[in-house]
Amino acid sequence: MTASTDDLVVTFDYRDAHRVATRRVVSPIRFLGKDRFLALCLSREEPRQFYLERCRNVRPAPAVNFLMPVELACWTWGAGGMAVSHRICHFNARRGSPHRSSC
Repeated sequence: MTASTDDLVVTFDYRDAHRVATRRVVSPIRFLGKDRFLALCLSREEPRQFYLERCRNVRPAPAVNFLMPVELACWTWGAGGMAVSHRICHFNARRGSPHRSSC
């Protein structure tokens, strides 16, 4: 039996405007023009906007393999595109809304 598109999420590496990279797991909602899309981020447990040009290593994955909140790995980039630091960001949904610890 093959998975339908409703049974899939998308995983990718995302680099934000501050050059912090994160590994994301999202459930796409819709495109917002030609350069970005809206998706439910399974780490932040809320809809987020992503720029296509900042996405790398994009792959579909079975949604059944992920349970919210998904742990979010973060790293920053130095000269020459080398990762210079790495950490796991933890979210606290008990405060009423998820927030990030440091990335």
